[in-house]
Amino acid sequence: MILLIALKQKTGCLNEVDAIIHMGACSKTTETDENYLIYNNAVYSKMLLECAIQRNWRFIYASSAATYGDGAMGYSDQTIET
Repeated sequence: MILLIALKQKTGCLNEVDAIIHMGACSKTTETDENYLIYNNAVYSKMLLECAIQRNWRFIYASSAATYGDGAMGYSDQTIET
């Protein structure tokens, strides 16, 4: 939210920005507040992406949702040394 507040206030603190690193949103699988999830996981992420596109900033997105599970279905987070 700090980025969006700074943009709305048109402060000079963003002059050195060239990228947004967005670490995802709510990954709580038991969250039941649909409006909260829609805003946090979709609307806010879209606003950040649009901000980056308008200013030609790099947009890097990471989400913990990609690593759910205990590996029983074959998924593993283990790094393979080469």
